[in-house]
Amino acid sequence: MDLEKINNLEVILDYRENSRICYIILVSKVGSRYEKKSGITHFLEHNIFRGSKKYRYYEINEFFEVYGNSIDAITNEENVVIFTSVINEKIFSALDILFDIIKNPTFENYETEKNVILQEYNEFFDDSEELSYYYLNKAIFKNHPLGRSILGIPKTIKNFTLEDLEERKKEVFSKDNVILMISGNFQKDKIFNFIEKNFFLEYNHEIKFNPFKNYKPSMKKKFKFNNHCYVNLGIPIFDYKNFRLELLVISNYLGDGSDSLLFDIIRERKGLVYNIHTFLDFYKEVCVFGINYSIDCKEFEKVLNEIEKILKNFEWTPKNLEKIKQKFKSQLLVELEYRPSYLNFVLSEYLFRGKTITLEEFINELENLNEENFEKIINIIRNFENYSISVVG
Repeated sequence: MDLEKINNLEVILDYRENSRICYIILVSKVGSRYEKKSGITHFLEHNIFRGSKKYRYYEINEFFEVYGNSIDAITNEENVVIFTSVINEKIFSALDILFDIIKNPTFENYETEKNVILQEYNEFFDDSEELSYYYLNKAIFKNHPLGRSILGIPKTIKNFTLEDLEERKKEVFSKDNVILMISGNFQKDKIFNFIEKNFFLEYNHEIKFNPFKNYKPSMKKKFKFNNHCYVNLGIPIFDYKNFRLELLVISNYLGDGSDSLLFDIIRERKGLVYNIHTFLDFYKEVCVFGINYSIDCKEFEKVLNEIEKILKNFEWTPKNLEKIKQKFKSQLLVELEYRPSYLNFVLSEYLFRGKTITLEEFINELENLNEENFEKIINIIRNFENYSISVVG
């Protein structure tokens, strides 16, 4: 891995001698939690591809469809991510398009895109599974920006202006807030020279960080006409950064795969659900440890009671640690054989640590976990009364 800073842009290069494809990922550190108008970051993400000073909308789409994969993007609370892949010969053409849509977007027909996002909004709120996860965040974060929908609300979406888009573009793609990662077969010096000559981040934007605190657990229920419901429960874990890896291992042990503790007891032994799994959502100041399952609406409390028993009786035995670490390591190695997953791993670690880390270094950390940290985490997740719960059916 090569790491450089060019024109206030952080650049990570992953050289692959035998690769015929270059993967390009651009990440902004300015996600939806740092916005003044709810939904404007997601609205910008939709409109960034609608044409630029040098390239029309159809030219952008046609290029990536012909020479690689479609260009796409996602918005989350912490970041905006643009990603694509192209054949090696077209890497500079792809970068030129990417740079121009960020520097010089025209936002053509942005009013039309409002209707698309309103349809996305309606589909989201018709999806009980998605809605359950959203209500869990509302239950945990209340009125904090982390509890808002990334989509915004219909009123704000309808009222977005061209000036709103221009202002948010300057904030999202601002100095010291953007990372570019390229993986493939290329000449490093030519990549650096091209970036230096063609990509300048002109605007300063200081991220105003509003930390989440004063948590109180709550429950949210929403029943429509469905006999089947989706249940999410979660607990925030503050100051998690010194035991993040231990958290990943515990979550994997409790609810990842058919040999996980929750699946074994609640699915295999009791036959109460088809599937149940854990998840972790990492934010700058807090992590949410969560559990998700679906069940007949009349029966959802049965599973909650079983989860409570399992968590309260959960004990960590050092003799199991090696087996559990090996499972986590094996799953990680299999997953990271897929290059986009590996690149996401590198980027997530870079965003977390502020530096690149090799897979070997990560595994070495895994082999040397602090056993005392496991007890700290377990004492937090055992506290079932401190979970927030959402039930949607």
